[in-house]
Amino acid sequence: EKMIEDLKLDDKQAAEFRKVEADFREQMKKERESVKEDREKMREKMIAMRTEKDAQIKKILTDEQYKQYQEKQKKADSSRKKGHGRK
Repeated sequence: EKMIEDLKLDDKQAAEFRKVEADFREQMKKERESVKEDREKMREKMIAMRTEKDAQIKKILTDEQYKQYQEKQKKADSSRKKGHGRK
């Protein structure tokens, strides 16, 4: 929701954005369960899924919104890698 607010998405964009995010989370959950034992396979699958998700998000957002989205994703990723994103 914060991303939707930060990117100033209109109602249609927000609805589509939420759907892509929800579908992505559900797909990630299923993949984690199916490839628990093979971490490398899981990692490859997650990268492919993120690439597909980003392509779908790009279709929803304007160029400027997508640029902001990418910047926010980079910050979130670096924060997670440092352990700050975990609760």
